[in-house]
Amino acid sequence: MSDSSKEGLGAFKPEFYSLFKIAIPISVSQLGHIMVGFVDSVLAGNIGKNELAAATVSNSIFFPLLTFVLGITSGITPLAAFQFGKNDLVAMKKLHLHSFFINAFMCVAMYFLMYGLGTFIINLYGSQNIHGLTLSFFRIFLLSIFPIVFFQTFKQYAEAIGYTKLASVVTISCNVLNVVLSVIMVKTYGLDGIAWATLIARVCMALVFVLIFYTDRHLAAYRVYFEDFKAVFSWEIVRKLSSTSVPFGLQMLVESAAFGAAGLMAIKIGIIEGDAHQIALQIASVVYMISTGLGAASTVRIGHVAGRGDVSAIRKVVLLTIVLMMLYNIVTAISILVFKEGLSVIFTQDVQIVALSVHLLLFAASFQFFDGLQVACLGILRGFHDITVPMILVALAYWAVALPMGYMMAFHWGFGVDGIWYALLLGLFLVSMILFVRIRLKMRAMQHS
Repeated sequence: MSDSSKEGLGAFKPEFYSLFKIAIPISVSQLGHIMVGFVDSVLAGNIGKNELAAATVSNSIFFPLLTFVLGITSGITPLAAFQFGKNDLVAMKKLHLHSFFINAFMCVAMYFLMYGLGTFIINLYGSQNIHGLTLSFFRIFLLSIFPIVFFQTFKQYAEAIGYTKLASVVTISCNVLNVVLSVIMVKTYGLDGIAWATLIARVCMALVFVLIFYTDRHLAAYRVYFEDFKAVFSWEIVRKLSSTSVPFGLQMLVESAAFGAAGLMAIKIGIIEGDAHQIALQIASVVYMISTGLGAASTVRIGHVAGRGDVSAIRKVVLLTIVLMMLYNIVTAISILVFKEGLSVIFTQDVQIVALSVHLLLFAASFQFFDGLQVACLGILRGFHDITVPMILVALAYWAVALPMGYMMAFHWGFGVDGIWYALLLGLFLVSMILFVRIRLKMRAMQHS
């Protein structure tokens, strides 16, 4: 390797370490959210296939809500990261206070909306065998949206200043608590015991995080106190935050709702197909949530360097994010292919469900490249505060193209559950290519400005 090549690679090292320092704790924290559903599905599957089907329907409804909440609460991150780069602590604190107001309002509204909508969907899709199980599990599970929003409001603010380790430690601890409580409570309360355990663990997660946030001396300069809210309240800041958080929340919602709709279509085909679909999707979701950590880290780093006006550093963040994401997804695709049988039997011992889930994991492995690329692109674009147009593009790719084709393939063209996964692959391909081109255009415009 030539000296100039070594020098070129060396220039990326500081950014590489900065990106990873932020990405790893965020990935752990993001993984914690999906691991709750993973553990719940494993325990439900080991009770019986009807319980797993009930958990599948509930998760298909709840997961889009969860991702919408994650998106809405993430709205503060690029804005606060930019102010952190400018070293404007007053502006950061104002953003945090207003994000709490927005998130609290959104949480209450979404709870009542999803309570009614979820009940309607369960009545529509739940067969006699799983209807009662699903309805009870979902209504308990839905209560956990309150501690999740409380946790996320503080977590995203901490991420903006690069303080990410706290969230990962708290998330891991509370996931362990969830497993222990679920194993204990499932023996007495069955499927509902899993939902109650999840709610308790998430309440603990929120309370512990906020307690540490307000006692850790390293965070003293960034704390906000709500008695100051009336003095600094500004509709202009609410508008600014909403213009970032709402489109990003909707972007995450339209994507996750597409996958949720795919799960409901699979259940409509049959219990076995629905269970196998849920197993494959849960495994793919674990991989996905880890990759969102790198995407979120790119948002934070672009905010930091943009706040300093460092264009060359922005280019480094973009290139590193895409290259690292591709390397990660090559590893995950190979891992899914190698361990697909072992991963499937964790959920259930039913031979038919295991065989079909192993088959569907071939699809999950095949779309890793496109899934990773679209996560990287969305994180980068969020760092540029470019959110609304990507949201519209994602919605069109999934809901105008992929899902209608999946429905036709599954129910009219004889592909069955395979048709749903072909459609998901198509949607990911379209989204990743469109967003990649948009980043290229953004970078080209930046070079000429």
